Amino acid sequence: MNYFIKQTFIYQLLTYLILLIMATSLGYSPLIFAKETQAKYSLIIEPEQCVAMRQGQLCYVDVKISWQAEQLDNHCLFSSLQPTALRCWSNAKSGKFQQEMSADKNIVFSLKKQGRVSDLITKEIEMAWVYDKSTRKNISWRMF
Repeated sequence: MNYFIKQTFIYQLLTYLILLIMATSLGYSPLIFAKETQAKYSLIIEPEQCVAMRQGQLCYVDVKISWQAEQLDNHCLFSSLQPTALRCWSNAKSGKFQQEMSADKNIVFSLKKQGRVSDLITKEIEMAWVYDKSTRKNISWRMF
C-alpha cells in the first residue's frame, strides 16, 4: 500500500512540475500572475468594522465603497448578504457605491466582471461587539 501511495505522490509531483515548466516557458509565473491580478484592482470600503452592542445582534452601518481598475470593462459589485449584484457599471474603470446595511456576521464585498463568477478583488467588513454574548442566564433566587 505504501508503494502505491509513494508512486501516486511522485506522479502528482511530476505532473505539477511539468505544468509549472510549461507555464513559465510561455511567460506565465503563478506568483507574478497573482500579484498582477491584485495590483490591477483596488477596493476601498469604509468603515472596516461594524459594531453591535452584543454578539448576535444586528449592527447597522452606512457603507461607502469605491473601486478602481486599470482598464475599462463592465464591472459588478457583490455582497455576501445577497446573491444579486448591488450595482453594475458599464464601460467603467472606477465606481462608487453607498448604502445602509445591517448584518449579524462579517460582510464580504467582491468586484467581478459582469457575467463572470470569479472575483477580481474582495474586501470584508468585520463584526465587533461592545459586550460578548452572555452565557449566564439572568436568574436571581430569592428566599422571600
